[in-house]
Amino acid sequence: MSAAGPSQGASRTPFGGSAAPKAQAWGFITRGVYFGAMQTVAAQPAVNRTVDAKRALALAREVLATEAQAITSLANRLSTPFVNAVQLVLNCRGRVVVSGIGKSGHVARKLAATLASTGTPKRVTATLE
Repeated sequence: MSAAGPSQGASRTPFGGSAAPKAQAWGFITRGVYFGAMQTVAAQPAVNRTVDAKRALALAREVLATEAQAITSLANRLSTPFVNAVQLVLNCRGRVVVSGIGKSGHVARKLAATLASTGTPKRVTATLE
């Protein structure tokens, strides 16, 4: 979705509606973690905020089919290295250390939360530490 300037007219959303948003962002850093949010502010009142139901459903179905195919492909590639990794975590004496920066850091924190829910001692660290 792109923002439209006053002379460009309203842009079209992926679902067929129209919009002319501008974004305002804010954020802060605490303990080395950036917390931020973005608020969309309409530059002009929206004229038409309808959804093309047929197009929205087709797009949703296409995305879900693509994701299902990716998961099936991943399931078919599981082999001995996966079992070895599970065995290492199971036999770990101490803490399992997970790390990452950026997107992989988010994944590391999610993995750490999953490990915590199973009672596995863990430590999350940024790759640079």
